[in-house]
Amino acid sequence: MPSTMRSELLRTAQAFIESYNTWTVDALLSVRSPLCIQYTLPADEERFPPRKNAEYGAFVQTIIPMFRNFRLRIVDEDDVVVDVEKRKVVFHAKSRADSDVGEYANEYVFTLTMTDDGRLVEKVVEFYDSGYSEKFFGKLLAGNKG
Repeated sequence: MPSTMRSELLRTAQAFIESYNTWTVDALLSVRSPLCIQYTLPADEERFPPRKNAEYGAFVQTIIPMFRNFRLRIVDEDDVVVDVEKRKVVFHAKSRADSDVGEYANEYVFTLTMTDDGRLVEKVVEFYDSGYSEKFFGKLLAGNKG
């Protein structure tokens, strides 16, 4: 039975990635349980508080128009960690997208905790390259003012 759960967890993780590649609020929320909470690290409660689905959807709705052709991918499938007992999948990912100020390319570590059946994400912990993001969004916001 654990191998079946492992497969389900990996399928859900792949659906999570594909939701970003679809790049719509509906797609992003479709893989999350109704009680899912997204945590963004490094912790910054003012800019990135823990977000329930409605809050995350509203937040990402402001980001989606800034990027075209957004793609998220796992860096190395062999490095994906699956803990069946805790229903967690951990992976290193990279994104790329086009923007009005050039290419966006960031790096992340995601820890996904799934529902009991493994079919939906109930907790997202996203650790992203905040230094890169701050520089990029500074450039993007400066470009939009001019």
